[in-house]
Amino acid sequence: MCAYDWCDIYAKINLNKENKEKEKIISIGPSFAIQLWNKPSTLKHFILNYISSRKDSYITFKMMFKDYVYTIYRRKPYSKYLGGKSSSDYIFTLSTLWYDELTYKTTNKLRGIFVRLCQNLFKNFEGGFYYISNKVAVKEFNKYQKYLDEYKDCLYLKRISMRNYLRKIKKSTLVFNTPSVGGCHGWKFAEYMCMKKAIISTLLIREMPSPLINGHHCIFVKNENQMRDAIYRIANDEEYRSILEKNIEQYYNDYISPEAVINYILSKV
Repeated sequence: MCAYDWCDIYAKINLNKENKEKEKIISIGPSFAIQLWNKPSTLKHFILNYISSRKDSYITFKMMFKDYVYTIYRRKPYSKYLGGKSSSDYIFTLSTLWYDELTYKTTNKLRGIFVRLCQNLFKNFEGGFYYISNKVAVKEFNKYQKYLDEYKDCLYLKRISMRNYLRKIKKSTLVFNTPSVGGCHGWKFAEYMCMKKAIISTLLIREMPSPLINGHHCIFVKNENQMRDAIYRIANDEEYRSILEKNIEQYYNDYISPEAVINYILSKV
């Protein structure tokens, strides 16, 4: 028996288009992790949840502990993601280089095209890629070290703080989204909506709770030329950029925010 069999409503983030006809499944769109508690409260919840679940879970003590610690050091409270004001002449982008054949050909490649375009189009450009400098990435994907040469001018070997990341993204004129590992909605997509950014995106693979309208909520692109045109238009038309920001903020409030998601689920019960 799976969760779908006993639930009343099955809310799913990365809903495949072929599954959307199942009666109880609803799409709730992308999400992102936040910091819920301070350090003492996080430790308390970790201990209590580990004790209560250890007999029935395959998750080890170390794995579970790392997940809880991650929320303290790599995420911020929800309020820190809200809003922000963009600049008209500054681009910042920073993404992890994933280590499998599919992301090598899709996610990493598309993000690389965006980085190179922005390097050429903006004098005030900052960012690139975070390179996972450990044996795991190289062991799982033998082409991974090629990135050391391909993106040697824009590689980060250490993570920047989440505070700086959020500050720079909020300031950036525009942002770029593309489906992430396994074609999923990445955390970045939901973060960008929450920060009311002007978004350029490749076509989405997974379902959204309501259609995103091209040119209204964001700009969808299929190739490098369309990406260049979209960057140029947003960067040079402040009024249009403001419209995109307001429209995606409204979409977020209506469909993606925690309140909207909970209300949507409850409306289906």
